[in-house]
Amino acid sequence: MFTGIVEAQVQILSHSVRNEITTFMIEIPSGWEISVGQSIAVNGVCLTVISFVSNSFTVELMQETLDKTTYGKRIPSRVNLERAMAATGRFEGHIMQGHVDTVGVVSAVEKGQETMVITISHDSEFNMLLVEKGSIAIDGVSLTVVNCTSKEFSVCIIPHTIKQTILGDLQVADFVNLEFDIIGKYIGKRNNA
Repeated sequence: MFTGIVEAQVQILSHSVRNEITTFMIEIPSGWEISVGQSIAVNGVCLTVISFVSNSFTVELMQETLDKTTYGKRIPSRVNLERAMAATGRFEGHIMQGHVDTVGVVSAVEKGQETMVITISHDSEFNMLLVEKGSIAIDGVSLTVVNCTSKEFSVCIIPHTIKQTILGDLQVADFVNLEFDIIGKYIGKRNNA
């Protein structure tokens, strides 16, 4: 489980494709201990460490992951990282699984002197999972929905989040990974049963 509190921004050092597997080599943040089998959210996508060396770790993505995430559209140079939450950890953001629901598209970016408002469009089938003041994960960052319509929603980004994540670099037409609130998904399924 993840909480959407990004711990580091790092570089994807290289990527390669072998048959149906895409492999990323990702920079290890300073001070991190990495182990094989560890789950790490990379731009909100839960990926498993398959190997590591002193300065990088390797993960594999299959076609399903490419189809559901921004990685099937573009391999970014920088990514947000979050390690899975320890059972004894503090719960700071909201419950996230690292299972991206869909890819959204940035439709507007309004930059203030220190803050930003980002508007993201999405398939209307996900509209029932968004509520104003509810939670949303964008590229692995836990955020609060400011307002929403049938096909888009907006979030406000504070200076700390701009500095600590890759969201400050977003521009109109950029793709982002979206994970909707798991509680909303269960309630929606129950109501549709």
